Amino acid sequence: MSPDARTIAVPDGSRIALLAVVPLHADEMAVKIEHGTDALIEILDRGGVTELLDPQRSSYA
Repeated sequence: MSPDARTIAVPDGSRIALLAVVPLHADEMAVKIEHGTDALIEILDRGGVTELLDPQRSSYA
């Protein structure tokens, strides 16, 4: 999703950040630890991983 879609402005002027939990495989977490969050996001984006739970999802690391 675009960066602009990640927050919502409410009438009182506050902004609400939208967050999601994405379950990771151990090797995906290793990529994050060894190469950083940007590297992890890149492989998840390439794999088309979303916040929708897929218990059968393969690892993309």
